[in-house]
Amino acid sequence: MFERFGTPLLFFIAWLLLLLVTLSVPIIKSLNVFHINADVSVGVSFVSASAKVAINYGIFGYCTSALNIQAGPFSQNTPAECSPKKLGYTIDPTVQKLLAAV
Repeated sequence: MFERFGTPLLFFIAWLLLLLVTLSVPIIKSLNVFHINADVSVGVSFVSASAKVAINYGIFGYCTSALNIQAGPFSQNTPAECSPKKLGYTIDPTVQKLLAAV
C-alpha cells in the first residue's frame, strides 16, 4: 500500500522543495539561501558615523537593501537593487569591500 501512494507523494514533496530553492532571490525576494546584515557604527565624543545594509543571496543572484550612510550632519542613501538573474554570479566589488570592513 505504501509503495502505491507513498513513493509518488515523496517525489512530489521533493519536487516542491526543489522548486522553492530554485525560485529564491532575486525571483522571489523573501526566499533566500543566505542573509547578511551589516550595521557599522563608529563614534568619538562629538562625531559619529554609521552604515546599514542587508544582503540576501539566492541561487540566481543577490539583492541588497537600501544602503544608509550617516556621518555627522551628512547622510547618503543608495537605493535597493538586485543583480541580474543568471545561474552563477560574481559578487560586486563594492559589496566585497563592505563585507571586508565588517
